[in-house]
Amino acid sequence: MKFGDSIKVWSYRYEFRQNSFKAQSSLIQIGNILLKRIHKSSITSPNQKNLLNSVILKINFCLLYIPDLSLE
Repeated sequence: MKFGDSIKVWSYRYEFRQNSFKAQSSLIQIGNILLKRIHKSSITSPNQKNLLNSVILKINFCLLYIPDLSLE
């Protein structure tokens, strides 16, 4: 492997890490917004609450599959 190749690999890893962090923080922000809406009095329909709860569960499921690159 040439020196230039190792720089490319490093930059791809850095970009992947940045995108993973961005995806993780975006999903957490969306989840927090949904949780606030669930607890507001404006949502009284059980169907709406169930829908929002299922979306939050799916967000949590997605968060499990974003690699924790801080351990590298």
